[in-house]
Amino acid sequence: MRCFLAIPLPAAQKQALADLQHGLRAPMLPVSWVQLSSMHLTLRFLGDISESTVAELQAAGKESFASAERCILRPAGLGCFPNMRQPAVLWVGLETVAGDLQDLQQRATSLAKAVGLGPEKKPFYPHLTLARLRMRPWKAAYAAPLRQLQDAMATLTDFTVASFTATSVVLYKSTLRREGALHEALMEFPLNDEPRPAQPDR
Repeated sequence: MRCFLAIPLPAAQKQALADLQHGLRAPMLPVSWVQLSSMHLTLRFLGDISESTVAELQAAGKESFASAERCILRPAGLGCFPNMRQPAVLWVGLETVAGDLQDLQQRATSLAKAVGLGPEKKPFYPHLTLARLRMRPWKAAYAAPLRQLQDAMATLTDFTVASFTATSVVLYKSTLRREGALHEALMEFPLNDEPRPAQPDR
C-alpha cells in the first residue's frame, strides 16, 4: 500500500487555503486543485510498502513521536515547483513559530530507515500543496491564463494564515483515483504536550 507520514492541517487553516485556491483560479488553465480533506504537511513519503512494514511503523512510531515536542506552524508565502515560469506544483510555505519541525522530519526519516526503506531523494521543504498543473501551461496556448495566475500570485507574496499547533503525526494510506488521491489515516502518533525543561546556563 502507498503510505506517507504527515502532519494534519486543522479545519480553519484548510478553509483559508480553500479560499486562496478560489482566488487563484484562472479560466482555461488545466489545474488540478487539491481537495480540503487532502491538505497536509508531508514529513516523509514512504511509497508502496507491505502490511508487515506498516505494522512495524505503527509500533516504532508511537515510541518515537511520543517524546517529540509539539510545533507551532504558520502557513505563509506562495511558490511553485520547479519555478514560477514553468510551474508544475503550486504551494504555500510553512514557517516554524515555535518548536523543532526539522526534528519531527528527522524522526520520520529515521523510522523509514529503521524498517528498511531507502533514503529520500528530494530535500525536505515544508509546504502545503495547493494544486498541480496537469499539462504544460507555459505552451503558447496557455500563455494568457498562466500570466493571469502569475499576476494573482504576485499580489499575494505576503500571504499568511493563522498559526496552528501540530499535536500529532499521522501515518496515511494513499489511494490514487481519477478524481484525486484518497488519504486514509492508519495510525495517529500524539506528540509530547509537556514543555522541555530549561537547559542550565553554561
